[in-house]
Amino acid sequence: MTLRDALPLGIFALAYLVLARGNLPPLRLDRAGAALVGAVAMVVSGAVSPEEAQAAISFPTLMLLLGMMIVVANLRLSGAFTVAARLVLAGGLRADNVAALRIAERLGYTEFGRGHEVRYRDGAYVDEVWLVMQREADAKHVFLHGFQNTKAGFGHWNEAGHALAAELIAQDLCRKP
Repeated sequence: MTLRDALPLGIFALAYLVLARGNLPPLRLDRAGAALVGAVAMVVSGAVSPEEAQAAISFPTLMLLLGMMIVVANLRLSGAFTVAARLVLAGGLRADNVAALRIAERLGYTEFGRGHEVRYRDGAYVDEVWLVMQREADAKHVFLHGFQNTKAGFGHWNEAGHALAAELIAQDLCRKP
């Protein structure tokens, strides 16, 4: 392999190394900078002609990315992401609610939505699934949420929460003809 063949591979490998790492601290180069420097180096080295480089640019894709960046920047400035994070942390949109909806779907719930809008085919609410789980947790004196390194009773289901959900699903599956 000649130097002329190895140089584009080296440029490509270095650019992807910076892309994978996220930055190149000595040069204060981020992912976008690494992509640009790599593209320029490929043209300067002669591995890619200027015409080939220009033909490789997809302007519709660049416009889509620019538009998405503008939308995300405005959502960040408006505080939408902060509101969403507060809702999640306050329990308004909890991960266990999503898990409860999935269990409800497995158990045959037909109407999906939030809270009391999710109904069982017999007319019982999804909240009753949560109440059954909470009664079991209270009776067994265990927390269904939280881990050793987090606050008990908060966050994702722990081993006990998953075990109880599996037990409820298994009971329901065994009852069905």
